[in-house]
Amino acid sequence: MLLPVGALTATAAGVGVAGMFGYSTGPATFVCVITVVAAVMTATVALARVLARATDVGAGTR
Repeated sequence: MLLPVGALTATAAGVGVAGMFGYSTGPATFVCVITVVAAVMTATVALARVLARATDVGAGTR
């Protein structure tokens, strides 16, 4: 359920970074946008994993 939210966030971040570069088609723009999108998606997957593990840990305490 967290992946679509992360994808929207990554898209918005990518558009923001591209806007900072004036939406140019230079290599620096591509590198920065890809880096930001990959970082946001990695953070999304990591957060989803942490949240999933947190609920598993608390489930076996009773």
